Amino acid sequence: MAGKGSQKSFASSAGVEEIEFETHGEIDDFYIDPEAEKRLLRKLDWRLIPWLCLLYLISFLDRTNIGNAKIQGPGS
Repeated sequence: MAGKGSQKSFASSAGVEEIEFETHGEIDDFYIDPEAEKRLLRKLDWRLIPWLCLLYLISFLDRTNIGNAKIQGPGS
């Protein structure tokens, strides 16, 4: 039981919310609160999109540099 309590305190200190869901018999049949899901997706977007934009920019610059190196040729 002590392990579960420490996991909850870690989750709350990391800013992670618990999403409540209700089961109705089958494991595939459950309900997730739409507002909690929306908040979770928004938080994930704010954490991932800046990194993806940065990686896209680096990839673009790398492709541009490869093209310029090919035009200039070896030894320049």
